[in-house]
Amino acid sequence: MLTKSEKKYKMFREAKTEEDILLVKEIWEQACKQMNYESEDYHIDVHGGGVYYLILDEKGNPIGTAEAGPFVPGGFSTLEEYYEFSKDKRFVLHAERIMEIDKLCLLKGHQRRGYFKHFLYLFLYHTHKYNMKYFIGSMESKFFRGLNIFYHFHPERLTEDDLEYDGFSLVPVYIDAQDIWNKREEFDWYDEETLNMHF
Repeated sequence: MLTKSEKKYKMFREAKTEEDILLVKEIWEQACKQMNYESEDYHIDVHGGGVYYLILDEKGNPIGTAEAGPFVPGGFSTLEEYYEFSKDKRFVLHAERIMEIDKLCLLKGHQRRGYFKHFLYLFLYHTHKYNMKYFIGSMESKFFRGLNIFYHFHPERLTEDDLEYDGFSLVPVYIDAQDIWNKREEFDWYDEETLNMHF
């Protein structure tokens, strides 16, 4: 829930133009350098699909990114090396209503400043607009813990232990998109008017 002193503003926008897609790539690759990540390919470059988002600050300036790529069992994936999603029946059976969530980032200087919840509104928006059943992903362990502890938003982990990958701890997860949509009003950070600004 927003306090009276908090100004409502658009927290993200879909990157629909070629210019915006290039900006997504620029911000993501800048974040990779800052965090010493190795970037995977982009869904849009491999098969022309995917939905891309720019995370915005209060003034509408892009400060982060997110990628929602179609889940195609046996096809291109940025996640399969972390968990064999394409061999998990619960995902294969609903593949057309599942998105791979990847390239979530906030640039340095914008972390720990309240922008984290922008991703939560993005999940709700994408769920409703595209009728999603599940999101699948591999989250950095700090991000995973932050969702659980600070926002009471609980992705389901798919491995008992964190995966160590190039010096980072990752957690393969899925998010029951319909469940979070149905429970959205139970989250203390949720504000209906803020979500509706994005439609």
